[in-house]
Amino acid sequence: MAREFDIDYHAVQLMFAEPFWSAICRRISKVETRKLPTAGVTVEDGDLRMYYNPDWFKELEGKQVLGVFKHELMHLFYDHCTSRKRDPHHIWNIATDLAINSLIPREELPAQGVFPGEHPVDKEGNPQSGAMADLIASFEPGKSADWYFGELMKVAEEDDGCGGDGRGQPGDGEGQGQPGPTTMDDHDGWDKITDMDRDLTKGKVRQLVKDAVNQADSNNAWGSVPQELREELRKLISNQVNWRQLLRQFVGLSRRSDRTTSIKRRNRKYPLIHPGTKRKYHANIAVAVDMSGSVSDADLELLYGELDGLAKRTTFTFLPFDTEVDKENVFVWQKGKSVPAKRFRCGGTSFDAPVRYVNERKGEFDGLLILTDGYAPKPEPCKVRTGWIITPQGDGTSATGNSPVIPLQVKAESLG
Repeated sequence: MAREFDIDYHAVQLMFAEPFWSAICRRISKVETRKLPTAGVTVEDGDLRMYYNPDWFKELEGKQVLGVFKHELMHLFYDHCTSRKRDPHHIWNIATDLAINSLIPREELPAQGVFPGEHPVDKEGNPQSGAMADLIASFEPGKSADWYFGELMKVAEEDDGCGGDGRGQPGDGEGQGQPGPTTMDDHDGWDKITDMDRDLTKGKVRQLVKDAVNQADSNNAWGSVPQELREELRKLISNQVNWRQLLRQFVGLSRRSDRTTSIKRRNRKYPLIHPGTKRKYHANIAVAVDMSGSVSDADLELLYGELDGLAKRTTFTFLPFDTEVDKENVFVWQKGKSVPAKRFRCGGTSFDAPVRYVNERKGEFDGLLILTDGYAPKPEPCKVRTGWIITPQGDGTSATGNSPVIPLQVKAESLG
């Protein structure tokens, strides 16, 4: 008698083995189907659904079933199924799977699929050939889907379909001569989501992941989730500070400008060329991050996540401090750049340290933001406008005085 696949049994196993993943998985509808060869996640009528073929799943080992669960859930919280598909979408499908499979232990996934550093295999387990297959085998793990997509596009038009069969992603052009290897799961339907459902679902997924992260942090129930992925997840949900509004209010009245000359547009009444000027306004902000022992690693990662949001808007100077500013690790955080979370100090706390650093550099900074848990006395007066961002478990009542305070536990507008 053939073994049947019981998805409820594996959902319970996931709860015991991987509490973080289970917190997300149990809020996703599971729909059995034999219309898909493997599995796939999508959104229908605002409902998050994972379709699965029991005939395929019953051939997998238990740990591989849990690995496929993780794979599908990552598609959700990386917005792969709620963002508009990149063109050509079969290449984008491969790129998203490469990025996700980099984060899951290899032994937890079935052979069928695409993995950085490996040649894709066909249904019989034979390595595929071709320019794209060779390129995938040369990839390093840990890159973003956008990075993999860009590299794959360099050979997409030249490849013969990884062995000449011309078969692409199941459900996404299979048998239509689409170049590229067969990926593990099905991405069909991602581009059929309405704009209304797309926006609603992004908010639902973000809240779902946020609840799971907070639960894992409070109960120390991360399971096997590696530290790098925990940091990435905190960045994904860390959109609580409306940096656009904060920058406008915080330094809007103290911006400096660069003046450059230009040529005015020619006017019929004044036929000669007239010189003009252009002014580019900007603010030089010092951002001091409290790295004292009272700030937990989780809070520190959350603060780094907020700084990633700030870096989307402006360039600023990063000041790590505890009882003093770590001058060796002060650097200019360039706009649009991402910096890995790192602890530089672990002593006591003195807010006088960043204030004095800024005061001693008269004219260099237009404002000072202090990211902290707030547990230290009020600092001496600062010569520039000062603002505070307080961690969820922090208390800034004794330190901040009349300066603007943003508690991170208060949800603000997402900047997207």
